[in-house]
Amino acid sequence: PLSGRGSQDPYATKIEPEPTKIVMLTNPMLMGGEGVTPEQEKQYLKGWKNCIATINKKRPKAVIVCAKVIPPKFWKFLARIRDSIPVLWNDGSVYYSFWLNGFQGLILNSSDFKDETSTQMKWLREQMEQSRMAKPQLFCFCDCDPNDLPPIVQKRLARGRVLSLMGLSNSDAPLDYKIKYTANENLDDGASVKSTDSKEDNDDNSVMRVFGSSMNGLRWLTVDENDEWYSEFQVIEMPDS
Repeated sequence: PLSGRGSQDPYATKIEPEPTKIVMLTNPMLMGGEGVTPEQEKQYLKGWKNCIATINKKRPKAVIVCAKVIPPKFWKFLARIRDSIPVLWNDGSVYYSFWLNGFQGLILNSSDFKDETSTQMKWLREQMEQSRMAKPQLFCFCDCDPNDLPPIVQKRLARGRVLSLMGLSNSDAPLDYKIKYTANENLDDGASVKSTDSKEDNDDNSVMRVFGSSMNGLRWLTVDENDEWYSEFQVIEMPDS
């Protein structure tokens, strides 16, 4: 007999759960559309429609859109994503945490990180300390190019064992690099990355992967229950106008 996870039947065949897939939707128009000609916008819209069609075909567990503004024509097609697929829009006005099939995601508001005493900065420090203790699979999504986040925020995310930070890109070239945190690390200006006075050792060293793109496409994130994950970018065809 077949058995689901947690069955007490010693003779049952264990059925491993399917990995969880979510996707971050990217397009040049999500960067604001400054300097974009009407013909280019038409081309970008066709690419956007192809992204939506791919999402509806592959049916991820959630879709994340990071953009302060979504043009009305693009919003119209975003609304055509299947009702069964949640869409999380990070427009830079809010910040929050969500859980999905055992892993955690953080939606970050970049404009609120300039003040060390801001409510979001306090919340982020608490989230990172909890993550260091519980060690969930943790991923962050920002409403900007990750390079635009203050260095102290980038390092605190890495220290908090965030596996990956994902966002947009200010350049045509996609972002794919690592941020390392070393135990007891200070920034160049002498500021401590730590939120507490505890002494750290080499077990506290950590690495965070950073991704970003303004290309038309889909940043896939696949997570399973064996603490394994991977991400890949799928370029979606953007036909000529």
